[in-house]
Amino acid sequence: MFTKKFLGVLVGCIVLIIATDVSAWDGQRKGFILGGGLGLGLTSYTKTVEISGLGSETSPRENTFGFQTDFKIGGAPTNLFQIYYANKVSWFGMKNVLGENVTITSGLSAVGMSYYLLPETPSAFFTGGIGIATWDLPFEEKAHAWIGFGLYAGAGYEFTRYWNVEFDLVWGNPSEEEYGIKVSTNALSLMFTINVLGY
Repeated sequence: MFTKKFLGVLVGCIVLIIATDVSAWDGQRKGFILGGGLGLGLTSYTKTVEISGLGSETSPRENTFGFQTDFKIGGAPTNLFQIYYANKVSWFGMKNVLGENVTITSGLSAVGMSYYLLPETPSAFFTGGIGIATWDLPFEEKAHAWIGFGLYAGAGYEFTRYWNVEFDLVWGNPSEEEYGIKVSTNALSLMFTINVLGY
């Protein structure tokens, strides 16, 4: 149900983007935008196992540092406001139940928006979005992602044309249920990224 609503909102945003002036690479924020970034950050999470009829158990909160990636594609109806698809992912290592080292991704695919305080650089901006959170083991063959609700909020500073730094707080509650056993994680990531954004 949530996934269908999210896809409907995403399609609506794409239609809005197409309906705007999508001229690109003219040095104006208005129009088509495409960008990405890399950085470092901290992810804090708990894991919960719930067995139908027997109750649930939640692990102590764990904190880990990792790499952060950020991707955006969308459009801007003005030089102050942007709307886009955002994919924010925290990458970090942990030991699984077998004691093996694995790579985890705690991610968010969202409809995002940014609002700049000034129409030209340099300028501070605020950003936020809502979408689908994931918890995945991307390099394990038999693993598949848990999914759930997620959102983010942040702020940044475009210090020169096309380049900015951004701080985001990303929260997600992905889960999976099978054979009456529900597993979930409550993850909160503090992300710092350096980004390039073409427009």
